[in-house]
Amino acid sequence: MVITLAIIGVSLLIISRGMLADLRDRSITTADEIQSLLEYPLYVVDNDQAARIGETFLYSGRVSGIVIESTSGGVILSKTTGKRSQSIPQISRDISRDGLLLGKITLMFSDEEIVGMQSRFGLIALVVIIAVLLTNIAANRLIIARRVRKPIDSILSAIKDISVWGTMLEGRLQ
Repeated sequence: MVITLAIIGVSLLIISRGMLADLRDRSITTADEIQSLLEYPLYVVDNDQAARIGETFLYSGRVSGIVIESTSGGVILSKTTGKRSQSIPQISRDISRDGLLLGKITLMFSDEEIVGMQSRFGLIALVVIIAVLLTNIAANRLIIARRVRKPIDSILSAIKDISVWGTMLEGRLQ
């Protein structure tokens, strides 16, 4: 049972670390995408288009928070939709074109999906452990107990027979 618990714990750790590493990689890719998409709207000072691009990424679930700042217009968009991850740092990028600083973007990411997966995996592991324990108890009661009880019952029966024979012999000898 201890081995099963250890295997489940290590599996959960490996899976969650792998998922976090994948989420970190995706967060860098997402930051690169947004940075390149915002370059033109900030260059032509189309703040509405820049805000729409930011909100598209925000509501796609790829980011949990976004702040878009323009050097010409200040903060264009500052929104958060999800719980910020403690294990994935926020990413800030300067947006520039031809050496001209146009603005800055800051992205926050959420690991709620991974935390939810961990809790589901933990619940499944708990159910499996309980099932194994119940199966083990049932096997002990039904199979192993019968096998152990059968020789003991045979020995007790033999002792009873010997005592009956001994009593009968004692009665004949008197």
